Amino acid sequence: MCPETASGSGGGANRRPMLASNAGFGATLTVAMLAVLYSLLIVQQPLLGALVASWIIGLYVVWRFVKWFAFAYRRRTAAVESMADSLETLAEQDEAGPVFEGDDRDR
Repeated sequence: MCPETASGSGGGANRRPMLASNAGFGATLTVAMLAVLYSLLIVQQPLLGALVASWIIGLYVVWRFVKWFAFAYRRRTAAVESMADSLETLAEQDEAGPVFEGDDRDR
C-alpha cells in the first residue's frame, strides 16, 4: 500500500503523510531549469544543461525512494512489533488458562 494513500490503523491516519510534499519537487525542477537556462544562454552547450538537469532530477528521485523505503521499513517494523506484542499477550493468557482436574485424554 502506498504511504501517501494509506489510512491504516497505526494511529497516524489523521496527520498528513510524511511523503506528500510538492515543495521539494518544485525546488528540484527550478534548479534543473536554471541549470538548463544557464547552459543554453551563458555556456551555449545544451547537452551540458540536459546532463546536469538529468543528474539533479535523478538524485531527487533516488532521495525520494530512499525516504519512502525508510518510511515503509518503519511501518513494517511497527506492524511486526505490534503482532509480536499481541501474540505475547495471547501466550500469557494461554499459560494462565483453566486447569482441568483428572485425565486430559478423556476430553
